[in-house]
Amino acid sequence: MGLSQARIPLKRDGERTESQVAILSVGEAEIEMLESTCSDEPVAKFIEKRGEGIQHISFPVENLVDAMAELKAQCIRFIEEKPLYCG
Repeated sequence: MGLSQARIPLKRDGERTESQVAILSVGEAEIEMLESTCSDEPVAKFIEKRGEGIQHISFPVENLVDAMAELKAQCIRFIEEKPLYCG
């Protein structure tokens, strides 16, 4: 098992924000632990509303926008209506 830490920049509606991230690698899986650096970020809002715990589960997909539309059609809720992109 390995643990790496980083500050990950995210773009939300054209605005850059950062979260403190620790990633634990276990075999082929990764467990990502997030800490918000600002009270108005999605992670901070989630914790304030629901408490600590699992915020999201992710899977690789060919087309993120199409995958989100398909899941929304199945009544899966999203914190953000548009995809967030790292970088």
